Amino acid sequence: MPKTNLLLIAWATALLSQTPSSDRGLRPTVDVQRRIALVIGNAAYRTAPLQNPGNDATAMEQALRSVGFEVSKLLDLDKPAFDKALDEFVKALRPGDLAFFYFSGHGLQIDRENFLLPIDFAAANEVDARHASFSADQLQERMERSPARVRVLVLDACRNNPFRYTRGLGGLAPMASGVEGTMISFATAGNGVADDNRGGRNGLFTQYLLETLTAPGIGLREAFLRARTQVYLSSGKKQLPSIYENLIGDLVLRDPALELARLRAENAQLESERAKLEERARKARTEEERREAARQAAEKELLLRIRKSEEERRKEEEAARLARVREEQEAEARQRKEREAEVSRNEELRRSVAAGQAVPEGAVTLEVARREVAALERQVANIRKTIEEERDVALRAVPEPKPKSRGEFETSADFEARVRKAQEEHAAAKAVIEQRASTRTAELTKDPLERVAQWKGRRYPLLGAKLVYKSYDADRELLFAGLKGVEYQTRVLPQDAARLKETLDLGSLETPFVAEEESFRFLTMIAAADRRELVFRVPPEPGEKELNPADGLQYAWIPPGSYQTEDRERITITRGFWLTDSEITQDAYRKVAGKSPSHFKGDHLPVESVNWEEASAYCQKIGGRLPTESEWEHAARAGTGKDVYGELDRIAWYRSNSDDKTHAVRTKEPNAWGLYDMLGNVEEWTEDWHTSKRETGNDPKGPASGSERVARGGSWSYYSTLARASSRFGRGPSGRNFTFGFRCARE
Repeated sequence: MPKTNLLLIAWATALLSQTPSSDRGLRPTVDVQRRIALVIGNAAYRTAPLQNPGNDATAMEQALRSVGFEVSKLLDLDKPAFDKALDEFVKALRPGDLAFFYFSGHGLQIDRENFLLPIDFAAANEVDARHASFSADQLQERMERSPARVRVLVLDACRNNPFRYTRGLGGLAPMASGVEGTMISFATAGNGVADDNRGGRNGLFTQYLLETLTAPGIGLREAFLRARTQVYLSSGKKQLPSIYENLIGDLVLRDPALELARLRAENAQLESERAKLEERARKARTEEERREAARQAAEKELLLRIRKSEEERRKEEEAARLARVREEQEAEARQRKEREAEVSRNEELRRSVAAGQAVPEGAVTLEVARREVAALERQVANIRKTIEEERDVALRAVPEPKPKSRGEFETSADFEARVRKAQEEHAAAKAVIEQRASTRTAELTKDPLERVAQWKGRRYPLLGAKLVYKSYDADRELLFAGLKGVEYQTRVLPQDAARLKETLDLGSLETPFVAEEESFRFLTMIAAADRRELVFRVPPEPGEKELNPADGLQYAWIPPGSYQTEDRERITITRGFWLTDSEITQDAYRKVAGKSPSHFKGDHLPVESVNWEEASAYCQKIGGRLPTESEWEHAARAGTGKDVYGELDRIAWYRSNSDDKTHAVRTKEPNAWGLYDMLGNVEEWTEDWHTSKRETGNDPKGPASGSERVARGGSWSYYSTLARASSRFGRGPSGRNFTFGFRCARE
């Protein structure tokens, strides 16, 4: 290759590597090495064939190739071909890749797990269906375990289809990811059905996604959001695509700055080749050689003019886009200045009232308290902002250490010591500035923050507000009342409930400080007759935590619900309850029981080597009980229906990762309701006597007697096959072992 061409290629490569994305500096970006895509379109189903998946796959292949993807497109795959394609795709992924999987065809959900259907799909029941299809959840897990940097799954598989089963829902079940770099998109909302758009060449979702993926200058996340909006509006607000993502930063698929740089590099090479051809024509010995060289030079000239025109058009487009970005930034800056000016004006108006004002002793409404707190918090924010700006100016003024080069008679050690000293002095100077700023901030914000704490520490009357009686649950001793459409509950003994029903609307209400009226979660009612105080609360959300002062542990709210056992029997928990969000720790057990019998020692390790009687006695002392085994399994599954609620190494200590010992609680990931270590670490005692055939139905409690109690969840010493929500074991109630632990339930 001629030397000039090598120089041009080197110049173009350097330009491409140094030219920033036109949006960098506005948002963090994700860097990837290769762009790899697998595109599958299944239309020729034996039952209920589809019109558009083949068109969808072909169009998606072209779109992805236009933005730099290596694409493998496959159509109408049966089950063996489907399995092979997915296996080869995942195995081919390398570190730093952007992996893009697209499927257009039929899909269904079974027990909230999604399955993609090959064209030879045939099944008489759910068991057959699982084996005759491919699990989208497993594909997600395999892609997330691969070395790829970013993983995108696009499932245009939510069409109405004839393969649904009586206990399934339409469309696909929502999917989520706890792994950074994963994006999942459905053609419509979870459990919804998408439009196959039989009047067009592509499904409605794919039609708009093709446009946004190839649009210049927008990121991957923004491309899916724009397609989602367009589908929603185009469908008359009937179809709303779902997006589940954990991207940190963004990735521009078609970067105008890079495209312009490539075009300039190609033009430079064309100019070089044209000059060489013109020179060759001048030096040609025969007329034929001159004509041939002139013809080739003319072709290069024509091509160069076309490319130059394209370059100018791209430059104008990029300049216009950057101008729009600058206008948006300037508008944001103007709005920020206007907000700051308004805050300063309000501060000036309130300064005389807020300065030195203590919380008044008389009745003050919540609205007044909110205004005063807002004024004080703005004052604190302005103080912090001013000091931070002064600090940043001072830090920038600190000169960087620039030691002179090593002296002729200076040893390496002395030179390194001098460099180190200069760096330490530089760091010390910056630390002094940081400390001064911190001290000054604390001094100037101390008074307003104390007054904020005073305002927030009071209760405020709700003038004119009255609770309305709803119902009473005598079994749970819970009285339900309403206020402005919100239901509250409080615990009341049956003998007091009837009287309270008649006088409820006579009591006055107070609320703790809250920023917004809609966020009332607790109300204190002062009874009209005896001024007794009752605390009403909104029924907690699933996984909501509260501290139990009796043992100092956090308890999570477990809502009512149902699940299916391994034997496909339905169990329903009709009443919610609180459950310790971790296994009982040795520190908590010692505080309540006065001792810790554990084999492995550590305050934050789960207590073990306790028998069933000791575990039950502890729970009773802190105002609770052991959970039934059905309650325990309901809490472990956390509404997902799954036996294992995540990647096992990330949620459980078991034989393969425990190093033959227990580990501190809460060091693995929790389930969807915020419960830690439901699988592994230690087995957990439950209330039930053990029997081989479990009771099902509503709130089963097991047999009235027996020889063994039920333990659940597996332990640090068990293989992965036993670390499951469905695993159950019979244990003698008086037995102790350093695999036995427990957690408590409360009403």
